[in-house]
Amino acid sequence: SCYLQIQKMRFSKRLEYHIDVEPEVLDCRISKLMLQPFVENAVVHGLESREKGGCIWVSGRKIEDRILFIIRDNGTGMEASKAEELRNVNAGDGVPGNGNDERIGHYAISNVKQRLMLEYGSNFRLDIESRPGHGTVVALEIPYTAFSS
Repeated sequence: SCYLQIQKMRFSKRLEYHIDVEPEVLDCRISKLMLQPFVENAVVHGLESREKGGCIWVSGRKIEDRILFIIRDNGTGMEASKAEELRNVNAGDGVPGNGNDERIGHYAISNVKQRLMLEYGSNFRLDIESRPGHGTVVALEIPYTAFSS
């Protein structure tokens, strides 16, 4: 939320955000910077070019023995082929892409996937859905691990 507070100061009325995390999720142990790159991508790639009305929603839910985080924006979105390309970025990949911003996005997702694999093996789900003009939705599902475990 600190990152979003800073961006709110930067964008003023052009950015709104809502964080809705269940109390049980706050007890979950999660590696640092696991969600922030997706929030940053939403700001930089989805909302920065909007003149007004940009919004980011971050939610966290405990579902049985798993945690589901959703990061959603109403930004510019992207073609389905681009979203699929991002979904399929492999952990530890180089930084493919045509432009600098695109490479940064690939690198951030590759980095997160690498950390997810180190922490959870294949026991996580990361999905990215988007449509031009309709924003982007990132879903990250991980095992619930309490701080006391």
